[in-house]
Amino acid sequence: MNKVIKIITIISIVLIAIILFSNSKVEANNGTILWIDNITNNREQDNTLNISGWVMSEDKNATIKVSIQNTNITKTDFTRFGREDVLQSITSCGGRNTNSNPGYTGKIDISNLADGTYNLVIQAISGDNTVLAEEIKTIKVRNIFYSNMDRYTI
Repeated sequence: MNKVIKIITIISIVLIAIILFSNSKVEANNGTILWIDNITNNREQDNTLNISGWVMSEDKNATIKVSIQNTNITKTDFTRFGREDVLQSITSCGGRNTNSNPGYTGKIDISNLADGTYNLVIQAISGDNTVLAEEIKTIKVRNIFYSNMDRYTI
């Protein structure tokens, strides 16, 4: 019985985040382009949203900030990495001089979100904390309770 309760408890914590989006590119008038490659959820392992994309900016100190509106969830420590495909394709927005690592990837913990619809806000932030570009995506979170009772025998 304890094993069944443990399995039910673990599985009942599972979240599904349905992402309503397509790849998107936001080009601001200030020499910054923000692109979202992918937003996926990893509900089986750790209830996170995995976010990746790239940003090109004339501001060499530009960073990525992701938040979920009307919650206290904010993430700014994204991993930045080189994207030769981006650097070869986008020659504006400072080019290689200000964008040695245009790629970004990171995870956001959504395990404490209640069922509902949320706005996921992805921003390119300048070195002086100004929003250079912003993209808002709608996500739906739904908690699901699974029962393994059909496998339980007495």
